[in-house]
Amino acid sequence: MSTYRGQFLRINLTEKSYRIEPIPERMRKDWVGGRGFGIGSLYNLIKPGIDPLGPENKILFLTGVIGGTAAQGFSRYIVMAKSPSTG
Repeated sequence: MSTYRGQFLRINLTEKSYRIEPIPERMRKDWVGGRGFGIGSLYNLIKPGIDPLGPENKILFLTGVIGGTAAQGFSRYIVMAKSPSTG
């Protein structure tokens, strides 16, 4: 049994559009939880040397594996992006 919902929402603020995408099975196995998804996604989505304050940067809002379920005390989320202070 998997607690993942199996999809994520991608929002493009420049084009004012969105789409729902499936989470690839490999990503579910390789990157566990919101922090794991965030690290894996940033690594794959952001090119080295981009401006952290530029439009190429991504900001990710992620929940944990159990977020959104009836389990109490697990409704955490994490926000990740390339930081201007650490580059």
